[in-house]
Amino acid sequence: MIEVKNLRKKYGKKIVLKDINFSIISNEIVGMVGKSGCGKTTLAMCLSGLKDYDMGEIYIDKISLNSLNKKQRNIHLRKNVQFIFQNSKGTLHPKKTIEKIFNESILSIKKLTGKSDFYGFEEVLKKVDIPSSALKKYVRNFSGGECQRISIARSLLVNPKFLIADEALSSSDVITQAKILNLFRKLKNEGLSILFITHDIAAAHYISDRIIVMDKGEIVEDNICEEIINKPKKDITKQLLNII
Repeated sequence: MIEVKNLRKKYGKKIVLKDINFSIISNEIVGMVGKSGCGKTTLAMCLSGLKDYDMGEIYIDKISLNSLNKKQRNIHLRKNVQFIFQNSKGTLHPKKTIEKIFNESILSIKKLTGKSDFYGFEEVLKKVDIPSSALKKYVRNFSGGECQRISIARSLLVNPKFLIADEALSSSDVITQAKILNLFRKLKNEGLSILFITHDIAAAHYISDRIIVMDKGEIVEDNICEEIINKPKKDITKQLLNII
């Protein structure tokens, strides 16, 4: 589904991603963990097309982004990849109903890609355990955790193959966090691949098939959860596990 080869990214003279290599197969959740500033979010934004990268290749569904022009790349990414932001409430227009927000998302993607097969609004809300009555309401009527789930529902409208969730638990209480984690598990079972970015290695362990550990712009460990949790090789992994 996703393959990254020798990816590099700089901000000015500062290298923030150094020769990143990994892949995510279909129906797989990969947890990506690391301290703030390690490059997780920059990598996610490169994968989703929100940032350009300097060197390397990204393959989405076996197609290299390097082989596409800017418009083709945008179309390919919008059809296949959806990004769930940390502050989902901030991505939902406060003066528009959820129904209008959903409609505008569909129209935007339809205009760009010509895609016509979308999930129904009530169907995607049901997937995230939000009642259909939410469609007539505004963002102010919902908690941060509910907005996060509504944002996930919006990302599912286009029936993507790949979700990138960047600190998707950060604005939620413990109960809502559990709901979101179980939702991601359910979506995986329905065929989605997910990159789950978090500083919480316990949450990554709960839902992931594999865990990637990043430090200072590099991948320092990439293994199945049990190996990462029980036999960490790097000091940064041990720090994240609080066992040093």
